[in-house]
Amino acid sequence: MMNSAAKTGYLKALVDAIRDNYGCASLHKASEVVQVRFEQRWVTVQVETFQLINCEDGTMCFAWIHPPHKGDPNVTFAGILAGSGINSPKEAVLAYIEDQDESEAA
Repeated sequence: MMNSAAKTGYLKALVDAIRDNYGCASLHKASEVVQVRFEQRWVTVQVETFQLINCEDGTMCFAWIHPPHKGDPNVTFAGILAGSGINSPKEAVLAYIEDQDESEAA
């Protein structure tokens, strides 16, 4: 669990990433811990839901930051726009995992 200062910094980093990736401002609406099973493993992610402001791409974004992967010192931003069958944090996590799995297989 993050303390208040860490949570504020985390949300600011997500707001900045959303602005950089989608070119719009956003407003934090909710936090939800999502746990999903994917190919014999459990994945737990704290997903933040943001309302997008004046965004051409959509009205809602589910976002989180992954810690660095093995051998890669950088964190990874995950931002999934609501719509096209993705209407919840859980659906966003599953879509992201499936996309990453397909990318690694290619």
